[in-house]
Parts: sequence; C-alpha cells; structure tokens
Amino acid sequence: MVDIFIDYNREQYSPGDTVTAQISIHVLRSPKKICSIRISVIGWAHVKWEETHSSGKTNTTKRYSSTHTYVSRSDYLLSPPVNDRTMYLSVGMHTYLYKFILPDSCDSSYSRGYGKIRYECRVEIVRSFFRCNIRTMKRFDVYRPVDLLALWRSPSPVTQTLETRFLPFQKGSITLKGIIYDAGYLPGQTIYLEASMYNRSPRTITSIEIYLVEATTYIAFYGTRAYQRIIKNRLRNLGQTLQIASGSDYFYSREIAIPKFIPLHTTCPYIKVNYYLKLKISTSTVLGTSVAVKIPVVIGTNPTNHVNPPRIPNIPHNQPIERRESEESDTTFYSFSDVSNDAPDFSKYNDRSNLLR
Repeated sequence: MVDIFIDYNREQYSPGDTVTAQISIHVLRSPKKICSIRISVIGWAHVKWEETHSSGKTNTTKRYSSTHTYVSRSDYLLSPPVNDRTMYLSVGMHTYLYKFILPDSCDSSYSRGYGKIRYECRVEIVRSFFRCNIRTMKRFDVYRPVDLLALWRSPSPVTQTLETRFLPFQKGSITLKGIIYDAGYLPGQTIYLEASMYNRSPRTITSIEIYLVEATTYIAFYGTRAYQRIIKNRLRNLGQTLQIASGSDYFYSREIAIPKFIPLHTTCPYIKVNYYLKLKISTSTVLGTSVAVKIPVVIGTNPTNHVNPPRIPNIPHNQPIERRESEESDTTFYSFSDVSNDAPDFSKYNDRSNLLR
C-alpha cells in the first residue's frame, strides 16, 4: 500500500510567485517496484455547456467547449538509474520538494456558471507493466491583482442618460439620468449613485429599482464557430416607491455596497466578467411602461483617487428639485455601448488562433 500527500508552502499565490510543493510518499508493508515518479503542474481555463435541439422525433445534443492553458509542465521526481527500467521504493516515508514559478499570464482561480479556471499539481507513481499506476492530485489557488488604471482610463464622473418618447399619439417623454463619481471601485467599497428623473409624460412615475449586476460572458466553440452565453447575477437589489407626477422633476441618491468577495476581471479569452448598475423606473399604466439605464462599474484591486460627490445645497436628498440647465451642460456623457464588453465582436472568434494570441 502506498499513500501520497501534497502540501504547499502557502494557501494562495499570485502570478510570478514561486510555488513550493512538498510531496510525501508513504510506503507500507513491503518495498514497491516502480519505474518512476512524475509530477505535473496544470493551469487552465475551461468553458463547457450543452444544448438539446428537437427536430420532429429526433433530439440532437450539441456540446460547446473551449480551453485556454496558462501553465503546463512535467518533471520527474525520481527516475531509475541509467540502463535500468525499474527500481524499488523502500518501506517508509519518502519526501521530495518541487519548486516552480507561476507565469505572469495566470488569472485568478474561478469556478462559476459554465466556466472554471483551476490550477493543480498531479503526482503519479509509474509502475511496471500490467500494474496500475498510483495517482493523486491537489489544487492550489491563484489570485491575480487587477489594476484599475489598466482597465479604466475614462475620467470620472460616469454618466448615462436615456430619454424615452412614447407612441406618436401620446405626447411627452421621461428622461432618466444616473451618475457615479468614481472611475473604479474595490470589493467591499460603496458606490454613491445619483439619479435625476424628468417626467414630461402624462403618467406618474411610481417606483425606482437599482440593481448591481455581474454579467459574465462565456465563449465556446461548436466545430469551428464561436458562440456565447451570458449569465447575469444580481448582487444587489434595491427599490423604493415613488410618486412623481406629470411635469415634475425628482432627484434621488443611494449608496450601494459592493460585496467583498466577487470575481474580478480576467484576461482569459473565453471568460469575461463585467459589472454595471441598472436603474429602472416604472410608471402607473396598465402595461407598466418602464425606463432603464445601465452605468458600467469597474471593480479591481488597486485604489484610485477618490472624488467626493458634490452636494446640492439646501435641497434634501430624495426630494423634488428644479431642473437647472447649467448642471446639464457641465456633464460629460458616455455611451454604455462604447465601454461595455458584454457583446464582443464574434467575427474575430471564428478563427481559434485569434483567441490564443
């Protein structure tokens, strides 16, 4: 009987760190005849899902998958002498130290939805012919710091405005503007949000909802073509009942806490993690007409210069305000479609080689 144990010198590593693994092999009862002891280090990202399509009485299952390798290496911990094919491993405890450096391209460990990013060491005792090899495996975690300055180079504040006009036979419009005052945030920080609503419709605005959304795009291949699936997870869900009559303006502010433990941006070509705030207001109609805007939120690990949000003097928050054109003219607008990575151009993914560059 042979037992194999793998221990690491740390619980978590970063790209560029040196990983030290201690491999302990305990041989019981009698010496074991072996050919060699091999160790492998594997780090990879994998995306996979299945879809079943029905055509008459026939069901067809399509399997989509993609793989990206960060590290793959193999070495011998113990090999037989020259001109010998086998050797004996004596009874007792045998300890080996193995060190390797993680490449700078490694992403953080990840396992969610249709994708995963994992790192592990595998040890295999290769035995003689007609005998099963003895294997074991142990994973280790990698945490990659995400530099906010490398992700986001637009100035703050970040503003998104949407004006909705109704059918030609219905006069009026509703304008919703949302603004955040930082270019980037850290996990556990608080987002200060301001929203302005200008109701020029014959309807009453009855509620506002705020969502902090994690949108993860998974890219996989079926044959030679690339496909995507997007999973949206609401990390925060806040709401409030309002009564904004026709012809009124309203100012609303709210603080949204970012969870402390969330996936961050990855450089993997098949897993894209993005965040945004979604503001949605609803009106008092039978069909429930709504207006929504999305504001991109960049979350990383390195702090940025904080910009204190301006306060409107002598006007309490969440109270109607008078619309001032000077505030509108001083605002820099950004289109969400220009800064979002939720919808990549798939023409470049039809060739696998483009994804691995």
